[in-house]
Amino acid sequence: MGEANTPHSGQPLVAALGGGHGLAVSLRALQRVTDRVTAIVGVADDGGSGGRLRRERGILPPGDLRMALAALPSECAGADVNVISEVAVTV
Repeated sequence: MGEANTPHSGQPLVAALGGGHGLAVSLRALQRVTDRVTAIVGVADDGGSGGRLRRERGILPPGDLRMALAALPSECAGADVNVISEVAVTV
């Protein structure tokens, strides 16, 4: 499919599913193997501040997504995203 001349030749395509600290740790570890990682982040958190955001504001809790974005290299996520995503949302 035309991948022979890309800078990613020979690297596996990886999809990581999950949320929370486990997904973030997995994403950091996978970067040692490949830079072709897709993160599928579950946002089912209903405890702590994530639960309060869901109940009081009717929004999806951003914590797991924030951690996954912070785990990606800055050239993938954008340097600004890494800085912003390290700031926890408070209610």
